[in-house]
Amino acid sequence: SLVMTAIALTIIAVLVSRLLSYTLVQPIQRISALALKISEGKNEFNEDIGCTGVVEVEQLKGSLNKMVNYLQHARESERYQELFEGVADMVFIHNLDGEFVELNEVALKMLGFSREVLLERSFRELVPEAERDAIDETFGQILPIQNELSFTTRLLDCNGLKIDVECHARRIHY
Repeated sequence: SLVMTAIALTIIAVLVSRLLSYTLVQPIQRISALALKISEGKNEFNEDIGCTGVVEVEQLKGSLNKMVNYLQHARESERYQELFEGVADMVFIHNLDGEFVELNEVALKMLGFSREVLLERSFRELVPEAERDAIDETFGQILPIQNELSFTTRLLDCNGLKIDVECHARRIHY
């Protein structure tokens, strides 16, 4: 009877270890393999690991999913920045008050200002004083009247010299 109890306990121990292996080790191995593929740029997080019911494994899956989403967002931001900086024209993004939010390197080079200085100014401040009312009126037409406007104006560079520019303006959500 002692031998039978030992055999039964051994069988139970083997079954429990197999269950633990299936429940814990296999999902973690799949997550690890997937994380390695993602780190090598070979895969996106679209493989189903399955629900394990183990809180820690589910948290690990959730963390991996968040990291992948963050990486995808970073790639999209990198592509946007590459396009933004790759344009041969000056590009300004400003809020509804005309205060600059973002501008590209071409704008900095053509106007001769540092990024810090321009980010503290508004588009209106770059326009010669005599033309500011016309610019205010032009910007006031965007969206209520038209979605997009094209116009010419002059901007002042860092030395106060006037630069003729052609502008294409429209509202965006940034």
